[in-house]
Amino acid sequence: LDLVQQGARRQRKNAKMNLRREARGLVTEMLASASGLEEDPGVTVERLEWKVLILDESCRDLLAPLFSVNELRKKGVTSHLALEAEREPIEDACAVYLCRPTEANASRIARDVGYRLYGKYHVNFSTRTDRRVLEKMAKDLASFLNEDDPIPQVPVWDRTLDFVALEPKLFSLLPPDDNGKATRATPTLGYEENDDDAAAVSRIAAALSCAVETCFSSGDSCPLIRARPGAAAAKVAETLAKKLAANRVASKKRREQKQQKIGFGEPLVVGGGNNAAAANAGNSPETTTTTSSSITP
Repeated sequence: LDLVQQGARRQRKNAKMNLRREARGLVTEMLASASGLEEDPGVTVERLEWKVLILDESCRDLLAPLFSVNELRKKGVTSHLALEAEREPIEDACAVYLCRPTEANASRIARDVGYRLYGKYHVNFSTRTDRRVLEKMAKDLASFLNEDDPIPQVPVWDRTLDFVALEPKLFSLLPPDDNGKATRATPTLGYEENDDDAAAVSRIAAALSCAVETCFSSGDSCPLIRARPGAAAAKVAETLAKKLAANRVASKKRREQKQQKIGFGEPLVVGGGNNAAAANAGNSPETTTTTSSSITP
C-alpha cells in the first residue's frame, strides 16, 4: 500500500510539471512588471501600458513557441524589434529588453539609453548576469552622459529563461553565442581540460539550471543529478549541482525560510553522453548520484 501511495504522489507531482506553462508565466510576469503590476490579472486595454519588446536573436527563438503576436499584443506589446538592428526612436514608449547577458548586448542597451531612444527602460537578461556585464553597461552609459545630465533609471532583472520550452516536458538549449568566432556547442565526450570544453560545460550547466529552477520554481524539492562518471556529462552534472546550490542560497536570502521537502518524488536530472541510454540511466550501477543540497557553494 505504501508503494502504491508513493507512486500516486509521484504521478500527481509529475502531472503538475509543465515547463512551457512556467516559461509563459515568467514572460507574462516580465511584461506585467514593466507596467507596474505585480502580475497579469487580465488587465483591460485602458489599463495597459503599451510597450516595445526588444529581443536579441537567442531570445527571439525562446519566445516564438510561447506566444503568438496576437497574444503579445493583448499584453500591451505593440511591436517586437531586433536588438542588433538600427531602430528609430519612440520617445514616449516603454522599452522592455529580453536578451542574453553579454557585453555586446549591454553596450547596445547603454547606447539606446544614452541616445534616449525610448521613454522608459526595463532590462531583462535571460539568465544570471556577471558583474562585468553590468559594469560594462554602466561604463558605456556614463560615456553618453554630460556632467549636468540626469542619471537615467534602468531597472535590471535576471530571469531563468535561457532555454526553449517546446512542450510541457520537452525543452531545448539555446545555441552558443558566436561572439565573432567559432564556439563549441558541446564538450568532447571524454572532456578534455581546455578552454573550449570548459566554456561549453559552463554554458550547458547554466542553461540547465534555468530549466530546472523554472520547472521547480516553488523550491520545495531538491533535485537529484545523475551522470556517468568520468565523462563530460559528469562535469556538467557537477557544475550544475554547484549552480543550483548557490542559487538556492541566494533565493533563501530573498524570501522567508521554507522547510525543504526531501524524500519520495524528488526531481531527477540525468546527464548522459551521446552514446548513453537515458532510459537506463536511473537503474545503471555505473551512474553516480549528486544532490545539489550536499554541495556547499
